[in-house]
Amino acid sequence: MRAEAIPVLPGLAGAAPGQTASPSSGQGPLRGPLRERAIPDDCFVGPAPAATRGSPWRRLVASHAVALAGVLPALAVGLSVSFGLDPSRWTSGQWINILAFVGAYLAAWLVARRSSMLTASSSIAATSMAAAGVLVMAGFFATRSYYSLSFLGVAFAIGSTWMVVLWHASQRFAMPTLAVVPGGHVDILDGLPGIRLLPLRRPPTRTLPVDGIVVDRHAPHAAEWHRFVIDRGIEGTPIHHCADVYERFAQKVSIVHLRENDLDQPVPPPYAAFKRVVDVIGAVIGLVAAAPVLLLAAWLIRREDRGPALFAQERVGHRGERFMMLKLRSMRPDAEADGPRLAVEDDARATRIGAVLRRWRIDELPQLWNVLRGEMSLVGPRPEQVAFVRRFEEELPFYAARHAVKPGITGWAQVRAGYAGDLPETQQKLVHDLYYVRNMSPWLDAYIVGRTAWIVLSGFGAR
Repeated sequence: MRAEAIPVLPGLAGAAPGQTASPSSGQGPLRGPLRERAIPDDCFVGPAPAATRGSPWRRLVASHAVALAGVLPALAVGLSVSFGLDPSRWTSGQWINILAFVGAYLAAWLVARRSSMLTASSSIAATSMAAAGVLVMAGFFATRSYYSLSFLGVAFAIGSTWMVVLWHASQRFAMPTLAVVPGGHVDILDGLPGIRLLPLRRPPTRTLPVDGIVVDRHAPHAAEWHRFVIDRGIEGTPIHHCADVYERFAQKVSIVHLRENDLDQPVPPPYAAFKRVVDVIGAVIGLVAAAPVLLLAAWLIRREDRGPALFAQERVGHRGERFMMLKLRSMRPDAEADGPRLAVEDDARATRIGAVLRRWRIDELPQLWNVLRGEMSLVGPRPEQVAFVRRFEEELPFYAARHAVKPGITGWAQVRAGYAGDLPETQQKLVHDLYYVRNMSPWLDAYIVGRTAWIVLSGFGAR
C-alpha cells in the first residue's frame, strides 16, 4: 500500500498520481472539523501540538503559484542587465533566449515537483535548474544559435536561488506533523528528516491538529486504537502505514515491513520503451564524447604495467541473466587470483592509474557499450558478480528482487549510499535499490543523473 496525501516538497510538489492532495498542505479544502479546543496533554508522550494545519505561512510556501512566480524576478533582472525592458526592441534571437529560459524554468520546476514525491533532498531544486541550464546551452551550441551568456547566467542564477529559498522556507513553515499510534515497528520513524512526529500515549477523543496519523498496519492493536484510527479516518484525517512514511522520508524501504507482493510492480510498457530510447541515445552520445578519454586512459593503463586495458567480468543482470560487463582495468591483472572480493577504501589491488580512474568513475565508461547492447541501463541497481549474488541471496531477504529491473551504470544506492564493502553496507544498498524498484520513474531517473554528475566531481563513495 502506498501512503496517501503525505505533504511533499511544498511549492514544488503536488499529489502523486492516483493520490488526492492533503487538506493540510494548503492544496484543498479541509475535510472534517478542525477543533481548536485543547486536547489533554496526557494523550501525548511529549507536549501537545499547536494547531498549525491551516496557517497562512503554510498555504503560502505550499502554493505552486509562488514557485512558478520565480520566473518573474529572474526575467526582470536578467533583461535589465542584457536586453533591456522594452519588448519592442528585442530581436528574434533575444526572444528565443527568453522563451528558452521560461521553458527551462518550467521544466525544472516540473522535474523538481515530481522528484520531491520521491526524495526530500534539498538539492532537488538546484539540480533540476542546473540540468535545465546545461540542456539550454547545449541546444544553443548544437544549433549554433545566438545566445546571451549574461541574460541566461543571471536568469538561471536567480531562478535557482528562488527555488532553493522556497525549499528552505517549506522546511520551516510547512513541515508535516503526524501523530503516531504506538505499537509495532513505528520506532523506525525516529530521527527522520523533514517530518514532525507526535507519539500518542492514549487515544484522544477529539480531532487532532495534525496532518495525518501513522500506524503500523501489520501489528496488533487494542480495540480502542482500532476505533480511534477508524473514527479519525471517517472524519477525513489521512491515515498512513508507518512503512510508507518511512519510505517517503528516508528514501529507502523498510525490510521489516516488506512483503513479496510489494515488489510485484512491473515497469509500465510505455516507460520501459521510453527508458530504452533514452538509454540508446545517451549511450551513443556518451561513447562518442568519451572516446578521447577512453583512448587516453587505455594508453595509460597499458603503459603502466603492459596488462590489458579492458576488463570483462560476468555479472548478474535483469531477471537473473548473466552478461559480461566491461570496465577499464583499474586493478592489477592478478587482483582476483584468490577469488572475488568486494572493493574497500584505498584498495591495495588498485594500480596507480586505476586509483585515478576509480576516483572519477572513468573506469565505468565502457559500460555504455553494455547499455547499447541492452544488457544494462543508464540508471538502475549496480550489477554484482555471480559469487556475491549467490551469497547475498542467502543472507539478505529480497535481494533477488533488485533484478526486477535492468542494472545501471549509476543508481539510487550509488547516489545515496556509495559503494558497499561488506554485508551491512550491502544491506544498506539493497534497501535503496528496492526503493528504486518500487518508485522507478522518469523524474527519479533525472534526479539520479543530476546527482551522479555532482558525485563524480566530489568523489563521493569512490573506491
